[in-house]
Amino acid sequence: MAKKKVAKKKDVKKSTTDADTALRRYEILISYLQYENSTFWTTSGFFLIGHIALFGFFAQIVASIEDKGSKETTITLAYGMCIFGVILFIIWFRAIMVSFFWITRWQNIIKNKLEKDAFGDDIEVIRNIPSHGWRWFIFWWPGAIRIQFLVVILWGVVWVCSYFYLRWFLV
Repeated sequence: MAKKKVAKKKDVKKSTTDADTALRRYEILISYLQYENSTFWTTSGFFLIGHIALFGFFAQIVASIEDKGSKETTITLAYGMCIFGVILFIIWFRAIMVSFFWITRWQNIIKNKLEKDAFGDDIEVIRNIPSHGWRWFIFWWPGAIRIQFLVVILWGVVWVCSYFYLRWFLV
């Protein structure tokens, strides 16, 4: 009987060590997830400010097209700003897609591999979040990320419409 008690103590010690290891891993991956979320929103903020500033300059140039003597130079500058805006939109969209990939990756690893080992069946921090994966239809994505993607797409539409506005109405 003494042998059984010793074996049980080892099992308890081993399960405690496994839970501690799982908690440490969980903390590391949560810090990665926090970093990716922070990077996602910081990057989006910088790109949004860049688009707003560029569009402000664009609007000022378009408003002054008739006032300036060299209309061709001003229109060329406005076209250049539209093209730069589209390029900025493409870079922003790509940056958001990469960030969304990493955020989804860390969430899936935490949800599927570590959370149950770290907390058991009692606590569900990320496991109860519905999985959206890589669905391309953005209306299925989580709320704040979906809104951010829609803002990016809106800016792409604004720049394309601005280009055609110049093309059809001012030239």
